[in-house]
Amino acid sequence: SNFKEMIEGLARGAISGIYSPDEARNKIGLPSVAGGVGKEPRVQQQVVPLSFGAQMKPTTGEPAPADEVDDVEPDPDDTARAIVALRAAFGGRDVAA
Repeated sequence: SNFKEMIEGLARGAISGIYSPDEARNKIGLPSVAGGVGKEPRVQQQVVPLSFGAQMKPTTGEPAPADEVDDVEPDPDDTARAIVALRAAFGGRDVAA
C-alpha cells in the first residue's frame, strides 16, 4: 500500500512538472532515462518539456546509445489495427501507413 501510494505520488509529481522523470525515478532507485532526456520537468498537453512553449520545439537530448534501442520488428497486426483506428478518428480519410 505504501509503495503504491509512493509510485502514484511520484507519477503525479512527474506529470505535474514538480519532478523531472529522472528525479522521480531516482527517488525509488531507478536509473536516469538514457540520453539525458529525463532531466527536465514535463507538463500536460502531450507531456512535453517545459521549454517547448518558449521555443515551440522540444529540447534536443543526446540520442540513446544504439545498444539501448530495441530492434524489435513491428507487429503487422498492430500496424493494421492502428491504421483502422486512425481512419476512424479522422472520419474515414486515408492515412499514411
